[in-house]
Formats: sequence, structure tokens, C-alpha cells
Amino acid sequence: FTPANGNYVTAMAFASSTTLLVAGNLDGQHQYGMDLYLLDINTGSYTNLTNSPLSWEEGSCIAPSGKIVYMSNKDSAYTVDFNKDWVGQPLTREYYLMNQDGTGQEQLTYFNTPGTAEYTGWRAVPIVCNVSPDGMTIAATIGHDYGNAKQAYLLWEVWLIQLKSPL
Repeated sequence: FTPANGNYVTAMAFASSTTLLVAGNLDGQHQYGMDLYLLDINTGSYTNLTNSPLSWEEGSCIAPSGKIVYMSNKDSAYTVDFNKDWVGQPLTREYYLMNQDGTGQEQLTYFNTPGTAEYTGWRAVPIVCNVSPDGMTIAATIGHDYGNAKQAYLLWEVWLIQLKSPL
């Protein structure tokens, strides 16, 4: 698949035997404004699930229930400047959850929200994820953003996030 618009596409997971969940800028938006799409691999047609060209959605996976877990910076205290390289810009992201038609979007983690039980105290940057077959655990790669205006510096860790109910 080569997008007619945009220049970036990454396969995230199979939503069905003929549908891929992909991230990219398929509507021609800036690459830092990537959205999530369902791509029909037989026809090449796609549906934008997030429609948020000013936010970066990627790093997604599909839970056993069919719900999509994805990372986004849409509620971040930091806005990515599209006119500068993202390297050196402060980053925070969270995981979100949505249905496969893009409805029911809700924040799933609160790593960057002071006063919450999961607040890390540093700029947390979730990226890729996978959900266990029973839907009770997310295997996640989380970055600590220690960078500054002159240099990016992220330290990556793999976390197991235990959920109270299955996804």
C-alpha cells in the first residue's frame, strides 16, 4: 500500500483477515499529526478513526474484545511544533481506548496527570503496546522523556499494566 496523500504509513495490527489498523498521515496532514485508520487490504480504501490532525496517534494494538488501544498526545500539556524537528521538544502521551469504528474514545492511562494513582512524576511517553489474550494485561513500552531543547533523551522500559477488568 502506497498512500496517495501523505508520506507515512505503519501497520499496527490486523483488525480482520482483510483489514489492517495503520497509523499515518494518509489525509495529507503533517507527519506529526498522524491518525489511525482501518485499511481494507483488498481495495486500498481506508477510514480515518481519530481525525485529529494536530495530535500524534500511533503505537496501537487490538484487545481481544476488538477495542483499539492507542497512544496519543492529544491531552498533553506540550504542543508539538510542526515547524521544528520533534527531537528536543518535550513529549508526553497517554494510552486511549476506542471502538473499531472510532467511537467511544476514552483516556485509559494517566501517567502524566498529577494526583492520579499512576502519575509518574516525569514526562511519560507510551509507544507500542500489546494486550494479553485474556484482556487483563497490557505489555507496553514507556519512555521517560529527560530531553531538553538541545537534545532528545528518552529512556525506554517495558511495563506490564494490570487492568481491573478485561479489555
